[in-house]
Amino acid sequence: MREPQPSPANVLTDNQSPTCTNTTTMAERELAAFISAVTELFGSERARPSTRDWLHELALMNSPLSLAKMP
Repeated sequence: MREPQPSPANVLTDNQSPTCTNTTTMAERELAAFISAVTELFGSERARPSTRDWLHELALMNSPLSLAKMP
């Protein structure tokens, strides 16, 4: 009898870990909530540039330079 194979969604690549996967899921949820709030408060025309800003800030937070500044 063959062992069941994990689904592709549950397979981690070499540079992923459960912590990375959880962090990514959390960031996706936060971004979705952010886009919804911006759209509700300021309209859909502000959602796209605000999303770019959010993603830019996320990239800065995860950059090696920002990590080096952490105590």
